[in-house]
Amino acid sequence: TIIAQVAKALVGVLDWKLSAQDAIGLGLLYAPGRNAIAEKGTQLDAMVPALQGLGEQIVSAPLGLKANAIERVNGQWVGAADPRSEGVAIRQDGQTTQIVRSIAIRPPE
Repeated sequence: TIIAQVAKALVGVLDWKLSAQDAIGLGLLYAPGRNAIAEKGTQLDAMVPALQGLGEQIVSAPLGLKANAIERVNGQWVGAADPRSEGVAIRQDGQTTQIVRSIAIRPPE
């Protein structure tokens, strides 16, 4: 899922003008083959029935995602950590980046 997570974050930052933190927090739609997986517990859950109605082979399932990023904001480096994980991110000035934890459902470990 690494390539899909990076692509999702890049689209979020470059095309949708999201912060790195917000882009990492987006739900992931992952299609490693004929079947697609929408990350359970995210905004993508609502899309699954409509996509199935169009004949797509898609299910909603938990994904074990943990991504990190860094971006330049107002001349300083600002870290971003996945809201699905327990990680933190720190700004260049030493302050912790505010992370709103998501309720995405994680697979059992």
